[in-house]
Amino acid sequence: MNEASSTKRSEKTGAGSNLALGMVVLGLEEVQRSKAEAAAFC
Repeated sequence: MNEASSTKRSEKTGAGSNLALGMVVLGLEEVQRSKAEAAAFC
């Protein structure tokens, strides 16, 4: 039962996972940029 529900969930979020991954990448880039700016100010 648990295995079936996880399979169904992965099918439903298949398209959403790409979006989530993109958001994570954008977030990491934003963090790197803010760190670079903070280092420049220091």
